[in-house]
Amino acid sequence: MLKQRAYIDTLTGIYNRNYLEDIRDVIDLNKYTVMMLDIDFFKNINDTYGHQVGDEILKEIARLLKENLREDDIIIRYGGEEFLILLKNYREDPEGKWSLQVAQKLLQKIREYKYKGINLTASIGLNLETHRARNLMEAIKQADITLYKAKRAGRNRIEIYKETKAPREISLPELKDIIETNQISCFYQPVLNIKDGSVLYYEALARIQYRNEYLSPASYIDIIKGTFLYFKFTKIIIEYNLNVLRQNKDMVISLNMSPSDFLNEDIIKILKSVEKEIVKRIKLEVLETEDVHNYNTLRENINRLKEFGYDIVLDDFGAGYVDFYYLTEIEAKFIKIDGSVIKKIPYNQQYYKLLKHLVQFCKDINKIPIAEFVESKDIYDILLELGVEYGQGYYFSKPMPLEQIKKKFPIEKQL
Repeated sequence: MLKQRAYIDTLTGIYNRNYLEDIRDVIDLNKYTVMMLDIDFFKNINDTYGHQVGDEILKEIARLLKENLREDDIIIRYGGEEFLILLKNYREDPEGKWSLQVAQKLLQKIREYKYKGINLTASIGLNLETHRARNLMEAIKQADITLYKAKRAGRNRIEIYKETKAPREISLPELKDIIETNQISCFYQPVLNIKDGSVLYYEALARIQYRNEYLSPASYIDIIKGTFLYFKFTKIIIEYNLNVLRQNKDMVISLNMSPSDFLNEDIIKILKSVEKEIVKRIKLEVLETEDVHNYNTLRENINRLKEFGYDIVLDDFGAGYVDFYYLTEIEAKFIKIDGSVIKKIPYNQQYYKLLKHLVQFCKDINKIPIAEFVESKDIYDILLELGVEYGQGYYFSKPMPLEQIKKKFPIEKQL
């Protein structure tokens, strides 16, 4: 009985990490599919409604999982709002269709469930290649990385783990060597006035060269998050673009900054040491890429940089309700409407209406909307119809090295 108690999470009544430690070496990976499920924006629920409400929601999600899975499936509370599910395989399903159906069912059940009027969604990382992993913990790590990709891609979705093949794999030691030897550059993608094609600014997008390919941060950023290498990487990107701006006297560039960058005093010091003439030509894009645990410091630091002279751009707007915190607390001039909204407007009336209201909302609060992921003429035509002035995406240009983008979109054509 004591051992059984040690295995059970006291809040939710499901298994805890102690149980995982006991089964990790005896689980037959050929008989299970690994799924990681995370409640979206759970910290915001705790901050808005209190931890008691958050605890009740965790209990209800655990109950919902138990009701919609079988006795032989193993449910473990893996982290605060993260659940590990080991789905028992009873049938031949090499393509994982059955496991995917289970994941879709769980997501739908969570969407349908409301706790005292609070809408809930979840993100899932699904590892259909569990049998290929060396051990259970490796299979879980693969599912967890895939869950993080689902959250970065807009949440409320399922991402499936795919084993990357050789030229795109990169190890931490290789990445460390690339960063420490400063083998990092940037490509640039213009943000345009969609009526006349003039450039509002050029967004800097980090690239590393690896095995004759240029890799974007999506390929490696998860590996270095939370490490000193991440700070060094950010510092290199800032310095790289300061040099570009010094050599191109009329160019305006935006830098992508995660919340953790704005919470790092060393990054703030670097940005506040930049000469004023350069500051006027830099926009800082606030990414919603991670949970924030210190909103007050985040707000204070961003507003300090705004007062210093930087233009602030709120990125990924429309992807989650943390946006409204940023809107009310951060003095941003521009709002980038998330690509997950823009991509769907030609064929989904709800997203069309959402964009229409977002555009009007931006105008009402004296912000300038920018449409991301403008990928087709259909999207372009709707943006014109709704009065969106600025856009960015493959319909205009893919990201390119500096000299190529300057030829295609000359600096002289900047607004």
